[in-house]
Amino acid sequence: MDSLTARLEGDNINYWRDEKDLLIGDVIERAVSKGIQQARLFLIVLTPTSIESRWVRRELDEAAFEEAEGRKVILPVLAKDLRPTKIPDRLRRFRYVDIGPSFERGYIQLIASIRAHLRRQLQSQAR
Repeated sequence: MDSLTARLEGDNINYWRDEKDLLIGDVIERAVSKGIQQARLFLIVLTPTSIESRWVRRELDEAAFEEAEGRKVILPVLAKDLRPTKIPDRLRRFRYVDIGPSFERGYIQLIASIRAHLRRQLQSQAR
């Protein structure tokens, strides 16, 4: 995950992440919810550990609601040797990228999709 965030920062992609953006004294649930709601994209990194996390499921619940309302795009990213058969059911309908076998190739696909989704959103707002 650290190499992913470093690359996003290096490519000037603004992102919200709890480890980076939560302040001492913030109410975690409220801050995370606000971060999800304000973001145009929801990048979810799926690892063997994250798919078992209650926090990750809660964040996905919120993002999925936003996606169903047409306000959010969900970008699943497989990492740490998570097999595609282990992708949670609710995410199987989304195209995903696997950054495990070749980080560079996966990252190039991810960044291209991020930029394309942001362009689409800007074009639809301009109409």
